[in-house]
Amino acid sequence: MATGTFKLKPYLELGRISNIPTVISNVLLGIALVSLETISITTVLMILSGACFYLAGMYMNDICDYKWDMDHKNSRPLVKGVVSLKQVKLIQYSLFILAFIFYVIAININHASIYALIYPLILLGFITWYNVDHKENVFSPILMGLCRSFLILSASALYKVDLSLNSLFLILTYVAYTGALTYCAKFEHTKDYQIKLIPKVFYLLAPIFLFIITKQSMFSFLILASLSAWNLYNLFLLSNKQIGKFVTNSIAAMVLIDALIIVDDRIEWLLALLALFIFTLFFQRKIAGT
Repeated sequence: MATGTFKLKPYLELGRISNIPTVISNVLLGIALVSLETISITTVLMILSGACFYLAGMYMNDICDYKWDMDHKNSRPLVKGVVSLKQVKLIQYSLFILAFIFYVIAININHASIYALIYPLILLGFITWYNVDHKENVFSPILMGLCRSFLILSASALYKVDLSLNSLFLILTYVAYTGALTYCAKFEHTKDYQIKLIPKVFYLLAPIFLFIITKQSMFSFLILASLSAWNLYNLFLLSNKQIGKFVTNSIAAMVLIDALIIVDDRIEWLLALLALFIFTLFFQRKIAGT
């Protein structure tokens, strides 16, 4: 049981809060898919909602993995006893409630369809399914990809409920990239392993596929070149058994994937998202992203 003076850092570690910039870029991507609008009160509310969903999902992950972490990852705050299981459950439920409150307010302010709520409800379902079953479920990497996809689609639904062809392609991209990343991450605590070629191919080609099906610009070429070089470096880390670094770097790279669509010809957005990517890497050095 957690005792003594209250410390904030263990709660930030539980939520993997250093990855929140990727939630911001996911939301901006979702809005960019269906609207010219970028920053508004609706955007802010969706970022808050997305952040709450993400943090609650991370808290749920530590709750569900508690017994496994005791044997394989005893550095986690919950296992070390610096936070209590009761506190973590309470925060998790509160964050999920807040996520829906922010989303409903966004619906009202933006005069969006009430059917937009379908997307965060599906997101909640995928988050729960992944966390409860991911250790035994061979399809759990796909579930993680669907979690990211429905976070993005929840943002889009505040402007347009119907799924567009671009939205479907986006789902494929995020399922391929995040699924491959999550599959590789499963080997982090395995001594002898051999990661198959197919996940590595999906990992490399998913951003290229997204680039091909969207509007290209000089900036998107630069982003794709940088992202491809970065992911090749990450695969080098993976081949050298540095899975933890591979995972955190790859999560940060989601900002660059989102930038392929968001930036277009706008240099201010290119600079903003590059700064967000660098900030994510810096933040991950302070608070672990895994």
